[in-house]
Amino acid sequence: MASRLAYACYGIVHYALTTVAPRGLAGMYRYPTAPAGGIPTAVWGSVVAAAVLGALAVWAGRRSRVAAYGLGFAVTTIALVLQILPVGDAVAADRYTYLPSIGLATALAAAIAWALARWPRMASATVAAAVLALATGSWIRCGAWRDEMTFWTDVLAKDPSVTIAHQNLGVALDDRGDPAGALFHFDAAIRLNPRFAEAWWARANVRAAHGNLPGALDDYAEAVRLDPAVPKYWLNRALALGDAGRWDDTLAALTEAIRLDPQFAEAYLNRGLALEQMGRAAEGLPDVLRASYLGYPVEPAVLARFNAARDGAQGSSAR
Repeated sequence: MASRLAYACYGIVHYALTTVAPRGLAGMYRYPTAPAGGIPTAVWGSVVAAAVLGALAVWAGRRSRVAAYGLGFAVTTIALVLQILPVGDAVAADRYTYLPSIGLATALAAAIAWALARWPRMASATVAAAVLALATGSWIRCGAWRDEMTFWTDVLAKDPSVTIAHQNLGVALDDRGDPAGALFHFDAAIRLNPRFAEAWWARANVRAAHGNLPGALDDYAEAVRLDPAVPKYWLNRALALGDAGRWDDTLAALTEAIRLDPQFAEAYLNRGLALEQMGRAAEGLPDVLRASYLGYPVEPAVLARFNAARDGAQGSSAR
């Protein structure tokens, strides 16, 4: 419990500093840890810093009802996201300051009004300089949010050990036609977290698309081992097994995908096609029809082919 409260204090100090002086902003703030594990000195030091901030807030609140309201609003809303009950891998997130910043802005407005009444020229110049600096910083920071590439690249520039950043940057690179870059980041994600099934699946997709079928099959097998409840892992594994000519295994994988998601139209279509490859097209017709019913754009020629196979099977049985 002591460590959770220490990280909560760390969050308070982090949010206060990044709201008032937003430097070093990142898309992901992982829990800071000491080199040998455990809680670093900076986190324990934030307990003292949070106590100082609390004392300043009480002092300001006693002198201004507006400041008291603003600071109280900020503390109340930020307390909900201080990770006292940890959720996810991030100790903080910039978006969590949006609502509390309303309270901080209210308190800051009271402070500015107080300063303007006493030192109008100096306070005006200070406020103008702060507005200019913050506006410039906001404009620069917006560049990191231009698209997925710039965002996740920025995250990794701040912290190269963020697994999800490697995963998502790999996906973005693959979408842009850079499989080598995508594989580099998928490899990094797997190295950082060998139990991250999504990275194994994503790497398998790239390997399969570029001719490394044995590597893809190994990665799909690991993905379904780590998280066997994800239908798309079974579907893509089935497609790779089909490319390898292992039709019985293909059929089993597609059947598992359908069991996990009975509305998975693409799995139905591919099971029908697998049955066709196995010489059992008439058996595959219900799956193809089911895929079409569920909204998958089955080509008319495919439907005609399967209907012909059914008619042929019925004719043979009639004779």
